Amino acid sequence: MAKIYATDGKIITESPKIQIGDKLYSVDDRQSTFEKINKSLQKNPEDIGAVFALVFGKEQAAEIEKLELSVKGTQNLLIYVFAAIKGCEFEEAEKFFRNGQ
Repeated sequence: MAKIYATDGKIITESPKIQIGDKLYSVDDRQSTFEKINKSLQKNPEDIGAVFALVFGKEQAAEIEKLELSVKGTQNLLIYVFAAIKGCEFEEAEKFFRNGQ
C-alpha cells in the first residue's frame, strides 16, 4: 500500500496581510501571481504599480497610490510584499533585494 502524506494545512494557507497605517491589505501570494510579478518586473522593472495591482488588486493598489509614498517608502513596501509572499522577515527579503538575487 502506498504511503499517504497529509499536508495538514501546509499547502493551503491564509493570505498574508500588510498593514499600512491602520489599514490591512491582503497580499495575493499564489504561485501564479508570483510568476506574473516576475514577468512584469522582467519587462519593466520600474513599474512597481503593476506589481502592486497584482498583489493587492487594482482597487487597493489605487488606494495605496493615493498615499503618495516616497521612493524609499515604495521600495520598502515592495520588500514587504516579497517578504509576505515568501513568508520571511523584512530583513531577509531586503538582503535578497540588495544582493540582486
